[in-house]
Amino acid sequence: QGGVYDPPLRDSKGQMHLYLVRHVQADDGSSTKIVLPITEGADYQIDAIVGFRDNATDGRTLYVLSNASNVLESHLYAINMDDAPVNLTTLRPLTADRPGVHDSVVFNASHTRFVDTWSSRTQAPTVCLCDAKTGKVLQTIHNGGFEAKSLVARMRLRPPEFREIDSDDGKVKLHMAVYRPDAAVHGPGPYPCVVSVY
Repeated sequence: QGGVYDPPLRDSKGQMHLYLVRHVQADDGSSTKIVLPITEGADYQIDAIVGFRDNATDGRTLYVLSNASNVLESHLYAINMDDAPVNLTTLRPLTADRPGVHDSVVFNASHTRFVDTWSSRTQAPTVCLCDAKTGKVLQTIHNGGFEAKSLVARMRLRPPEFREIDSDDGKVKLHMAVYRPDAAVHGPGPYPCVVSVY
């Protein structure tokens, strides 16, 4: 008995990782919990499990969303369960050719294709049908870029700037997005500042 614990558990560094938890029943009725790491490493975390495929040809593959390639992004990765525990060098990225946040991935029943919804600071939400082995786009279902470019042009919006600041104790780099008004439209400033923390 047992299975992959979802949601991911925090490791000693505070990162969310996956563990295989097995409960072994002894003859005397007592049970022992065995915890085996599937992913590990301090520089990234697993955000969600989105699929699992058990195939005689390809083996057992777990599909996860993670910030492994960039802390400001989220991508789909494939994990070969026979290689566990895996780290940054053994995670196989499937959406790295589309920089941004891939926040919704839905597989078909056979896990041969998936629908990927993603966006970035310069790309409006886009929906694609993709191949599960390679991650390559087979067809774009919805490209929000055209509508968004028209809206952005009408509102004269600029993409946010990503910046870093130090925490009060200087131990952590905090990430932020800065949306600056267009000086040609709103004058040279100073401007009011709105801070939203999540």
